[in-house]
Amino acid sequence: MRRFKKCFSVLLILTFSFVTIIPPAGALAAPVVRPPITPTLPEINPQAIKTREAPSTIGGVSYEFNPKVINLPTMPYTLEDIPTSEATQGDQTTKPGTITKPGANIDINISRPGLTPTGLTAPASQEIPIYAKNLVINRGFELRPKLGDIYFDPATKSAFKVAGNASVNALGNQTIPVVTPGIDEVLQNFNVPHQSIPLTEGNIDFSTLPQGVEYVGIENNTSASNNNATTAGFDISKKGNTYIFKLKDFVIYEYPNPSDKEEVKKSAEEAKKEKEAIEQAKKDGTYDYLGNYNWTGVKDESSFGVKIKISDGTIKVTDPKIKFDAGWDTLVSPYAKAHCEVDMDIDSNVTIQGDIKFKEERWQQIYGYFVCDNQKDPTVKIYIGIFAFVNLDGKLTFKVKVQQVGHMNHGIDMYFSSLVAPGVPLGVIPTGDFDAIKQSVGIIIDGTITAQAGVMAGFGIEIFDFKLLQVQLRLGLEGNCTFHIEAGDTGGDAPPGGASASATFKLDFFVELRAYIAGIGKALFELRLNLLDKAWSGNIGSGGSAGSGSEGVEKIPCRTDIYIDKADAAEEMIEGHVVIGDPPNQRPYQGPVRVNVILYDFVGNHLGYRTFDLTTDESGKFNIRTALSPFDYVAAQVFKETDIEVYRGSTKAIRTTVPYSLIEVEADAFNDVIYGSVSGKYNGPLFVLVNRTGTTTRVFQVNATNGYFELPIQLTGQDNVNAMLGFENLDIFALEIAKPANIDNLKIALTPDAIPSAENPDELQGVTSGSIYNAKGENPYTGQVKLNVNRLVGLATDPTRMPLYSGNQTASPLVRENSGSFFDQLTIDGAEDILSTLPSAPETPYSEHPFGGSGRPSNPKAISSFSFDNTPIPSLNREYIVEIEHEGIRKTEVISFAIEEDYVSHWQSHGLEKDPSATSPLRDVVDIRVNPAAMRGLQMRGIDVMDIPQDLLLPGLQQGAIQQQQSVLHMQSQGFALNATGGDGFVNLEWRQASGDVVGYNLYRGTASGKYEKAPITDFAIKGTSYTDYNVKNGVTYYYIAKAVFKDKSESAPTNEVTVTPTQTQTQTTSPALEPPVIKPPVVEPPVIKPPIKPPIKPPIL
Repeated sequence: MRRFKKCFSVLLILTFSFVTIIPPAGALAAPVVRPPITPTLPEINPQAIKTREAPSTIGGVSYEFNPKVINLPTMPYTLEDIPTSEATQGDQTTKPGTITKPGANIDINISRPGLTPTGLTAPASQEIPIYAKNLVINRGFELRPKLGDIYFDPATKSAFKVAGNASVNALGNQTIPVVTPGIDEVLQNFNVPHQSIPLTEGNIDFSTLPQGVEYVGIENNTSASNNNATTAGFDISKKGNTYIFKLKDFVIYEYPNPSDKEEVKKSAEEAKKEKEAIEQAKKDGTYDYLGNYNWTGVKDESSFGVKIKISDGTIKVTDPKIKFDAGWDTLVSPYAKAHCEVDMDIDSNVTIQGDIKFKEERWQQIYGYFVCDNQKDPTVKIYIGIFAFVNLDGKLTFKVKVQQVGHMNHGIDMYFSSLVAPGVPLGVIPTGDFDAIKQSVGIIIDGTITAQAGVMAGFGIEIFDFKLLQVQLRLGLEGNCTFHIEAGDTGGDAPPGGASASATFKLDFFVELRAYIAGIGKALFELRLNLLDKAWSGNIGSGGSAGSGSEGVEKIPCRTDIYIDKADAAEEMIEGHVVIGDPPNQRPYQGPVRVNVILYDFVGNHLGYRTFDLTTDESGKFNIRTALSPFDYVAAQVFKETDIEVYRGSTKAIRTTVPYSLIEVEADAFNDVIYGSVSGKYNGPLFVLVNRTGTTTRVFQVNATNGYFELPIQLTGQDNVNAMLGFENLDIFALEIAKPANIDNLKIALTPDAIPSAENPDELQGVTSGSIYNAKGENPYTGQVKLNVNRLVGLATDPTRMPLYSGNQTASPLVRENSGSFFDQLTIDGAEDILSTLPSAPETPYSEHPFGGSGRPSNPKAISSFSFDNTPIPSLNREYIVEIEHEGIRKTEVISFAIEEDYVSHWQSHGLEKDPSATSPLRDVVDIRVNPAAMRGLQMRGIDVMDIPQDLLLPGLQQGAIQQQQSVLHMQSQGFALNATGGDGFVNLEWRQASGDVVGYNLYRGTASGKYEKAPITDFAIKGTSYTDYNVKNGVTYYYIAKAVFKDKSESAPTNEVTVTPTQTQTQTTSPALEPPVIKPPVVEPPVIKPPIKPPIKPPIL
């Protein structure tokens, strides 16, 4: 209903038009200038009419014509429609404005007095837009147009765009097919500054006021009384005049249109043709007398009529104004934008009346007889026929009374471009809203529907074409239904917020015998037996009650869904909501709800019920506070009847919940601490259970604060830990099975690398180093570190492991006591960079992040390191296994290397057609562009130097190691490559999505390699992964780079540089991109928490 009110208010406002004078755009859009019209106002003394307000105009308009636009010389011309091909073929004489068609016998180069031949010949096939017209230039004048030329007539402010070849008609006049060009094709630039334009009487176009709309005049608000307002809530004291329009019998829509002369003419022509066909069939002796005999009242008929009008109403518009701006510059951008909005106060009170009539009558002859004296030219004719018939006849009338008072602000933003889509807006975006002060709608509907179905037996006698006698016997069923509905503010019987309705239904069996003598009908016999007669009346909606005569009406069941949103035993609160109707059009239910609480004790004994009768609010919600235990069950049900609907629904009994039912616990054996969290930000005691093999379970009580608890305790590998919270005889455990102590807070980072050998700098040797970070405490790990390296061969799903290396090391603290040398600090910084992106060990929701807010290790003293020399060179299909141990607890990290989807081998990246190293399929692919030191032990590309020329590998490895270590560690989003494609006056740029917290991309352009403009080519970060640069010139070589933009406004390192030259022939240049691998941290799954199994409690069936 709200949407209907808004749309209807716009319809009423658009009934009349405010037309502003917008030179020169308005003149260009309307070549025909209409002379001013002085309106004649009925029932107003002309002597008493005051001087009308001067019209408002738009100021600050500036524009510049396109240099390609040609001024049309002063010459006589007209615009005429282009004849169709059928019209040309039907009349061989060439008419004014005719375009030369293929095969037409016209020589456009024939010399005529006063006219030089144009020299243009018509092509064999000429495609001209269907909306084109002929520009007909009088004989003695001519133009020499080219396809696409634009002519502008300064006298009429009209513009024409040549759409086809010129020709000369039979009268010697030159004809040129033209269309109206886009405004941005005529004007090179145009600008109207943003401004607010008050609308006055001078802006009203009185010539367009339709019949039934009368302009009354101006009401000055400063002197107006409150009686002039439609409603007392309407503020009439605001500045500005009020313009009043009255509406009386204003027809909005009518079908069929009585003024449609074409339909009347068409019907007359069809009737004439049908009569001629009958006469011809009678002459030929083929006329079907029985099939075409005109039985009185027996004829297929279908009709439908609609008439909607505003029978009475008043519209008052106060302080109307237009806010407008527009502008474009085709030298800068091919796109143009215009904004226009209408702002005014509306006070409308109208009554809409509609009449709908329909009739559908169908007759089908079952069989019949025809007897005559002469088959070819009968004089006496006797007809006998049996028919089945169906007849439906109805009428529906309605009145809608609408009253609206409020402020309207509606407008559009329009974008267009003749280059992209000539004559078609690229986008039209509506803006604004209607702020209603008062809205009321009243609807009255009356209807009558009659339906008949039966059979008819007929007997007829004709002498010549004179109908002497016709007898018809009809029998069948007839049903009649009438109804009356009132809804809203009608002032009738409808209750507030509801509606009143009444209906009757009758069903009769009828027998009729009628005779027609010389075309005059007379009823000989009629019998009607009433089979059903029902009446119903009552109110619907708010305040509705059962209506009279409604006993036999079956009520409609309405879908009712009930939801219990909360049954909290701690807060002792039950909440829920009810919706009715079918999805997706469900709406809130407002009415009674019954809530049942089924009581149990902690051993499962049923203790009884508690029942509450509630009423939902306007949003369909209900709630109640009552004592609840964690063993109780809650259910709800709805049952409500109205005059025509039934609402019925119920829920299953659900068990009450406790907000503290989710407990997480961690047992850190390295830092000797048990910590965890409780949902619902629980504050209070809970118990920690520690079970060591061979001993009894120890129980420790701790207090949780804001949902977090911590217990210092010495743990070993033989300990198993659980936590338990008691609530009203309910024991809530963190885990179904106790959790063993672990050292998961020791985080391992592994860095396989390859460095030049100390003995032979031309060879490489493997070095595998790493770090261990204590994420929870301050003590570093100083125990044994075991490293195993395997080669994976065979199937990826079931590989075979070939041992390559095994070694042991003792981890040493990264920060030594009483040491602060530069070397130590550099080592710390490097370790922090590596550890900053490692996944955390399992943490509880309320525990601190191990790296603090910056994402870096908060305590470098908790870091230890290790290093293994002479390990295998990092490569694909390698598996690294790192193992540490503390108090009998082992932790193992397995790191594998596999080929990524976008992997490019070293010889492919250097443009070689095949692998120069001639490695066999069992050898690993080498990529010298990637330094494994930056991989941090995740999925990555490795290198293997088997059979690889050292002079090719080492320089790339040494140079790439420095660049990649910096870019991967500090610029994680530089995982994208830039491609460019040149076109005619533009460059298309595309790149892959970068990783990290990227909010957009900046593009930089230059005309020399490595030298780019300081500012990016756009003043905003580009969303997406493509952009088209139109600010380029053909033949000029451009160099581009891209940088990712992060949330903190910083930029990544640049991508590869691409070179492109815009030309008419598209070329694509793609530079090789330095692509570090995408670092994907392993996902750490939180422990699955399952409550202890309790005996099931089955609630009774409600």
